[in-house]
Amino acid sequence: MKKLSTLLLMACATVMPVSAELDTDALPFLQMSQTDLHDVYIKQSEAFIGAKSAAEAGKLLLDGENTPEFMKAYNRLHKVQTGKIIGKPVIFSFVDKQYAILSMKLKGLAKGSIYLFWDSQDELPKVDWQATYAYCEMNWDPFFAKKPTEETAARVFILKSDYYNFEFGDDSEWVCFKALHPQLDRSLYAYVKKDSEDHKRIEELFKKKRRVDLNLGLRFLPGSKSSNQVEITKIIGDTWLNQKSLPQSK
Repeated sequence: MKKLSTLLLMACATVMPVSAELDTDALPFLQMSQTDLHDVYIKQSEAFIGAKSAAEAGKLLLDGENTPEFMKAYNRLHKVQTGKIIGKPVIFSFVDKQYAILSMKLKGLAKGSIYLFWDSQDELPKVDWQATYAYCEMNWDPFFAKKPTEETAARVFILKSDYYNFEFGDDSEWVCFKALHPQLDRSLYAYVKKDSEDHKRIEELFKKKRRVDLNLGLRFLPGSKSSNQVEITKIIGDTWLNQKSLPQSK
């Protein structure tokens, strides 16, 4: 069997290296030329963008994710997509799975990107709709209206901030971040307990970039006086990718 180091996998692509070698016989797409691989990703992305219905788009989703949640997200966001794909895929390779992120000019899509996933069991890459739509457990209007005190999952970008007020007025207890989202049109501040494990994990991520993309558990504190300050209860994922598709720690 042919073996290929992940550091040499894709010329002209950005690769996330792993320590193990990949078995290219078991992963047919790793034997494709960069041009052919790029064309497959573009074709699948264009098929998803050009879908005429949620049912048609659902055939392109990974892991049978054509759920009621997807239907709602599709009907709310897909109809406002316009534009064309630009640039080359950014490819993240794992031991037995692969993600590609395509940059494009589209309205309504998180960061102007479509996230595609290629499992060794599939003939073609599939769309990770949760990452593509920056899926959150609640839409933002009801989130602010209901002010849930139970953990609510949300994919957001976070930036370091220094807004301390109301229940989160003590900067010796809390660390402040500003949370952003493609469909969020108002300020939202998220706070994590200072020196907690989640705080340390976030600080490590900020060593690599100025803006961090996270899938977080958020909640309003009981009796909160503030309309836009929430606690970070959990880091569900330090990426927007569907957690079921990522390599699992052993």
